[in-house]
Amino acid sequence: NIKLIPSSFLTIFLVAWFVGGIEELVFRGFLLTKLEQNYSIWLAAIISSLVFAILHLIWEQRETIPQLPGLWLMGMILVLARLTDGNNLGIAWGLHAGWVWAIATIDTLGLITYTDKIS
Repeated sequence: NIKLIPSSFLTIFLVAWFVGGIEELVFRGFLLTKLEQNYSIWLAAIISSLVFAILHLIWEQRETIPQLPGLWLMGMILVLARLTDGNNLGIAWGLHAGWVWAIATIDTLGLITYTDKIS
């Protein structure tokens, strides 16, 4: 599987950059900004991060349900990244893209096998 890295690296990187950018524009750009108009930043952050986590159920429900708390926490971290960067999405986008790249690379290399067991 290590031999897959050179041929897959650029594709995974570009997909991660694209996915990270689109999701940041939607969740920390549009949705968070709209929610901030009616709610405190922290309530807006909680709601937008919850929507972010729940919408990931679209891809793989069975594997995603146990990941919901982590996805929500990642959403909150990305909100903090946006706030730290003066409401710019640059840091959040980079963190998100790096996260997607790491997960996709680990999956492509077959380094993790998903099971129904909780250990």
